[in-house]
Amino acid sequence: MCKDGHECWNFVSNRWLDKPNEQEKQKQYCEDLGQSFVEHHLTVKQLEEVYVDSCINAHNPEHSDGLSEAEAKKRLLDGGTNIIEPPRKMNNFKLFLRQFLYRLWLLLLGAAALSLTTYVIHLMHGNNEPVNLYCTIILVESNLKMVPPMSCTVIRDSEQKQIPEAELVTGDLVVITAGAIVPADLRILQSNGLKIETSAITGCFAKYYCTVKFIHTIQKFHNLLAFILGEKEPYDYTHEAAATYVPVFEARNIAFKGSFCLEGYGIGIVVRTGRYTVI
Repeated sequence: MCKDGHECWNFVSNRWLDKPNEQEKQKQYCEDLGQSFVEHHLTVKQLEEVYVDSCINAHNPEHSDGLSEAEAKKRLLDGGTNIIEPPRKMNNFKLFLRQFLYRLWLLLLGAAALSLTTYVIHLMHGNNEPVNLYCTIILVESNLKMVPPMSCTVIRDSEQKQIPEAELVTGDLVVITAGAIVPADLRILQSNGLKIETSAITGCFAKYYCTVKFIHTIQKFHNLLAFILGEKEPYDYTHEAAATYVPVFEARNIAFKGSFCLEGYGIGIVVRTGRYTVI
């Protein structure tokens, strides 16, 4: 039996809310994921030899020919689209209980209770403005679902083209510019003052062990807010090969899908797409 309330809650959390040894499995998964990357140790010249169909110009990647349209279509059929399927939906009751594992969310629940109290007070005084506000939010959310898919710039057949992110394939050469979101896991081939913000992917610790579960927690918002407030500097990215002892999560020549380019210009080759990306 549980000796105190804290132990009881840990038992409930481990038994019904989290799978046994989930953290160990996540850690092992990240180790295997990191070891699957070798591109950050290769020079641009070696990448040119490995990705033959990409026709990389090692001396001036901007003048590379890139994949042919025929090869890109073939790879799209074989490897699938560059889309991450949404995670399996959790049981509503289990999802509700999990919220109490986060202290910040308890504060949010308190704020929600105050908001509900304010809403009731407004209704008692015949003020229906909150209802109008909630209706507006619902309409805006429905319109956001109709936003066209994001696109990116690639080099194919010696030309720069705009294509939907979903059509990116391994071996594509992607042009990275300021304000762009990295559309797939890229190995940087050319960089010119390239600064990429990665806290949404790696978390505030910038360490090798970053779990997929951690990526989707409230730390994502916290780290982005810290950067906006000037508490965290973006990383300078380079095309130079990383030392053999440097893990991929600490390498500064791999830009992960979902990262944000703050400034500069670069060209990267796609090394992972869709569900095979780190995110």
